[in-house]
Amino acid sequence: MQVNLYTSLTILAVCCVLGESAIPVMGEALKTNQLLVVGVSGCRITFETPFSKWTCGMNLNGNTTISKSVCNWTSIVPLTEPYGSSTAPMKLLFFGYVDNKQVMFVRSLEFPKEKHPGHRFHSANVLDGAVDITLRSPEHVLKRVTNILYDGYNKLLYLIYAKSMMYYHMHVYSIDGIASVQPNRISQDAEKRTAISPTLGKMKWFSDPHSKKFFYFDASDKDGHSSIWSVSMDGFWALVQNKSGGVKEMGFPTKPSSISVSGGALIATYQTNSSDTQTIVPLSGLSEEIRCRHTNITPSTVFVVRDWEFCKLRDGERANATSCANENPWRRTPLPASSVSQEVQEETTFILLTSLIVVITTVVLVALVCVIAYKRRWWYEAVGKTEQIHAPYAQFAPDFSRFEFFPSCCEGRETCTSCRSCGKEKPRVGQEIGNNVAEKSNGLFSPQDWVCTKCNDVNLGRRNVCKAKKFAALKLEQAIAVVTWIVRTLNIYHEKQMMSLINLAVRIRASRDQAA
Repeated sequence: MQVNLYTSLTILAVCCVLGESAIPVMGEALKTNQLLVVGVSGCRITFETPFSKWTCGMNLNGNTTISKSVCNWTSIVPLTEPYGSSTAPMKLLFFGYVDNKQVMFVRSLEFPKEKHPGHRFHSANVLDGAVDITLRSPEHVLKRVTNILYDGYNKLLYLIYAKSMMYYHMHVYSIDGIASVQPNRISQDAEKRTAISPTLGKMKWFSDPHSKKFFYFDASDKDGHSSIWSVSMDGFWALVQNKSGGVKEMGFPTKPSSISVSGGALIATYQTNSSDTQTIVPLSGLSEEIRCRHTNITPSTVFVVRDWEFCKLRDGERANATSCANENPWRRTPLPASSVSQEVQEETTFILLTSLIVVITTVVLVALVCVIAYKRRWWYEAVGKTEQIHAPYAQFAPDFSRFEFFPSCCEGRETCTSCRSCGKEKPRVGQEIGNNVAEKSNGLFSPQDWVCTKCNDVNLGRRNVCKAKKFAALKLEQAIAVVTWIVRTLNIYHEKQMMSLINLAVRIRASRDQAA
């Protein structure tokens, strides 16, 4: 079915905030501030994007001439790559007739350069910069083509043609790189051929990479009204094989004169005697439709370029998928319910796991400290019993209970009264012992006046025990310091995770408030 596209083009509402804080009306409807409208009428292609608040495109004069050629398009297909995979600008595939000669080519889109009041606008010849594509199909097949679809995610091009009045067939081409094709000719053979029901073959089909769906327009459904249906790109082959059905998106009480689907929006035009009414309906169903009235203008094929494809046209090779997504407030918030639930679950699981590790580590370290303390006490008691058994002068031993954590034992002391067991000899008369002067008493001296000459083996062993106690206490102190550092580090990490969970809860609440 050929479409008469000799009439002039009108440009739809487009919303893009370029240095402005206000969000355009169409941007609110389609939930994006990155929008460009592309219109095709005959051999003319136009690009338009606004600066600030704006709903409907400018009314173009139908007498404006771009080319002397006559262009009549059977199918115009958007060619895109998956999100973020390439910075190559979006392209359109044209199939139709130029001066009664059948053509099939790819043309790149452009970002508007001319500035007009409140928006940017640019028009050009469709044939400028065209790259031919040759599909190796019989000539009679190409002459009867009714629709062309492209699945950029699976790199499949579908060509639907009428074999006869009641029989329709479809050729499937596997083409990689058609969306980023360079200026040279491309030839491909069909990989699959299959019959398709006349009901589907007669429909007007549209490719919408944004929603990853194919849409088809039923001019007269079972209820006698017009309707638009959809099928996912992955489920298209099953639909052709009659293994599944499409989904009805919406119906029209009055049949529109023309219709197109792209960028998650349906654009329908209704003709009247005095003016044409253009309706933009978001396919998400979350926003109201937008109506634009144009005097004596009949729009032709219209494409909505948005989000990542818009950034690629605007920024070229400098386009960055992450920065592009951050520019759009609707891509930042609200978060999709599935991603929010998954993120909450992951954060909660991670924090619970971290808390469990902290608790287990703390219990193990406390148990270790208790065991060390018990062993230390048992060691001190054992050493004390040994000294009490082997000390020959236990009656002269001082009370060691007054010594603190690091007992000095006999270190630094000279008199026998300062240690439990020392070798002793009789001091000389008049020798100073401490602060007293020894006095002779019947040739004998008091045991307290005897001078320590050397410690015996028992006392030497007790000194080694004292050194061991000091070493054990030092290691215990170091272990306690390490345990304290580990616990403090885990607490800091746990606090950071809790702050992350709190921030996530704030984002979820803000998303819900904005959605409400």
